[in-house]
Formats: sequence, structure tokens, C-alpha cells
Amino acid sequence: MNGKWFAVTLVLVLGAGFLAGRQAASTTDAAVMSELERVRARLDALADSHLAPTRVDCPSVMAPSVDTTRLGVELAQVLREELARSLAAPRPVSAPALAEPLPQSSGAHQQARHLLDDAVRARRWTTEDALAFRRALVDMTPTQRDEVIRRLVTSINSQALDIQTQGPPF
Repeated sequence: MNGKWFAVTLVLVLGAGFLAGRQAASTTDAAVMSELERVRARLDALADSHLAPTRVDCPSVMAPSVDTTRLGVELAQVLREELARSLAAPRPVSAPALAEPLPQSSGAHQQARHLLDDAVRARRWTTEDALAFRRALVDMTPTQRDEVIRRLVTSINSQALDIQTQGPPF
């Protein structure tokens, strides 16, 4: 029976507390809302005072009249002349692309690939590997160089190689 009275008392106390809180909240809400309205009115007044056009007394300055049509025609003429001059100028002849890499570059490329394969098998990249790799890079074509560097960086990023160098890996 004590448990029953305890439960009833608990429900009554919680209900009274809830109702008291609701009553206090409504008066607090009204106070907050009235304060917000006052702040809004002050902000509106401040915005209106800053956005209102102000009259500045200064001597009137006459802007020079510019003939934009004439300027456009002159600009178009200058562009045409420069385009004609650049098209008429002899273009530097670029060296023909080598269809076949030099034997020296092919050997360096092979050496770098074998060096990289051995390092991946050993799962480490040492200072000696980095030095040999740098020496091989010098003799490669740009395409070959990009390929082996991409392969090295991919191996490093995928953690297939443990970097054990003093300084940069290549």
C-alpha cells in the first residue's frame, strides 16, 4: 500500500511541477518576444538611417564625353592588325618527336623499372635506391620519366614500400 501512495504522490508532484513550469515559461516567452520586437525596431531605424540618400554639396563635375563607338572601331582595328602580324610571323619549328627512344633512355627506363620491382619485392626504398633512381631519371625521355615516377609514387602511397631514405625518395 505504501508503494501505491508513493506512486500517486510522485505523479501529483511531477504534474504540479510541469504546470508551474508551463506558467513560468509563458511569462518568460512574452518578455523575450517584447525584447525582440524592441531590438527589431531599433535595427530597422538604424538601417533606414544608413540607407537614406544623403545630400552632399559638391561642385558638379562634368564628365568628358567619350565616343564609345569610335573607341570600339579603333580597338577592333588594333586587334585585327596584331592578329595579322602574329599569323604572318614565322613560327619556330619544333624538333620532330622521336618515334623510337634512344637506346640510352631505354636502358635507363629498364634499370629504373627493375630497381622499383626489386624494392617492391623487398618492401623498402633505401637511400641507395633513391640515388640509383635519380641517375636513371636523367637519361629517360619525359614520358618514361613520368611513368616510373608515377609507379614509384603509387607504390609509396599504397604503402607497398617502406621509405628508409635520408631526404626525398627520388
